[in-house]
Amino acid sequence: QKQAGRETVLYFITILSPMVIEEIEKWLKKGRDDAEDLVDLPWNVKNENGVLIGEHPKIPFILYVKEDDKFVRLRVYTGINTALLNQEERLEITRALMLLNGDVDLLKYTLEGLDESVVLRIDLDKASFTKKVFEDALTSILAGLYLMVRTLHLEEEFSQQLMDRVVGMVKDRLESGATRDNLVKFLIEKVGLKKDNAEEIIDEVMKNIKKENLVDYA
Repeated sequence: QKQAGRETVLYFITILSPMVIEEIEKWLKKGRDDAEDLVDLPWNVKNENGVLIGEHPKIPFILYVKEDDKFVRLRVYTGINTALLNQEERLEITRALMLLNGDVDLLKYTLEGLDESVVLRIDLDKASFTKKVFEDALTSILAGLYLMVRTLHLEEEFSQQLMDRVVGMVKDRLESGATRDNLVKFLIEKVGLKKDNAEEIIDEVMKNIKKENLVDYA
């Protein structure tokens, strides 16, 4: 596993038929660099023993896709290992993650493995799985990583790439005509964030965009 501060690894354990796996591979390969949605970016994808592995220079994680029976299981292994931390540090991280779990609907933060690694997970029902559902899950993970990094004060340990991607996502939607309220509503309804977290993220990202003089949004 990667250590905090290095590239975050995202595992997608996808419970689908081979035909759907092939469709996902097409989605990821077919993209374009100016795409607004993460799934529509041109990922570099390879298949190793039935497992799709995808990455893109603008995405701060590596994507793994694997099929099973009933659900689409998404995993993000952050490389943050808590097993060897002292009791106070472990309790602080665990408490923070439990509070975050109360703030998001789709995404959950867990500890897994002997290292008690911090893992972000999303379980999606195969029966209702679509490209749009997949995209919403990707966006939820990106926003969830951003929330976790800020909550645990890990900004220095994690690559600026994460912040850059969140800013890019918001900026793309603003340029497409979205307003602040549209973006907040998107994070609430599609990503599953609570209103105060959604507003905090959008306001901070828009402030960063204005600081960089990219564009002045009302």
